[in-house]
Amino acid sequence: MREYSLLYLLLCLLVIMSVTIAVYFTKRLNKTRVIFCTGVVLVLLEIAKQILMGRIYASYSWSDFPAQLCSMPMYLCILYPFIRKGQKTINLFLRSFATLGAIFAFAIPYDILSSYLLLSIHSTLWHAILLYLGVYCVVTGEQPEGKDVRNSALLYLALAMAAIVINGLLAGISDGTANMFFLGPSRPNVLILDDIYEKCGWFVESVAMICGSEVAGIIVLLTGAWLRKVFRKNKN
Repeated sequence: MREYSLLYLLLCLLVIMSVTIAVYFTKRLNKTRVIFCTGVVLVLLEIAKQILMGRIYASYSWSDFPAQLCSMPMYLCILYPFIRKGQKTINLFLRSFATLGAIFAFAIPYDILSSYLLLSIHSTLWHAILLYLGVYCVVTGEQPEGKDVRNSALLYLALAMAAIVINGLLAGISDGTANMFFLGPSRPNVLILDDIYEKCGWFVESVAMICGSEVAGIIVLLTGAWLRKVFRKNKN
């Protein structure tokens, strides 16, 4: 399957339809159970992926270590029932940054369209689930307040800082391929970010990536909140 081919566009349409149907049938179920069970599904998919990669590649692909931005919903969903005071922040993180990761994955599908069919299927399912989580949390959530947006942004920042630490710790054994969140000191291997990395170094590239992601995540969050308000107004 080629990028942006008719077949790929049909795949994206199928994902959107599947997400819409899944949200429709789960929006009235217990939210904590839905999010936790979705986290369990993500854990099982991640285990399957790591086993598959071990059979495909001669050496471990550290860029696929489960500490990327799109891996975070797996951990947050599993923790969700046990962090009562942080549930709203997790909800908004899923509405913003999980959705953002899914949108970019399908918009720039170099990761989804692997040369290995099973990895392509896994990546498609994974990012479709992230999109589901984001839409589900929009439909079942409340309108975000200023402090909620701030807390979601701070959670992303904390996870991004942790990603930089992980990249630094894995730099030696990964031969520079550990690029969690596409942040330094490893090369991001992403368009535009690579140019910044080459010209300005990893620190500037990381700051640009974090700032850009924060802004994009807030835009996605506010857009979802606005759409929810519009649909509810029209429904009434």
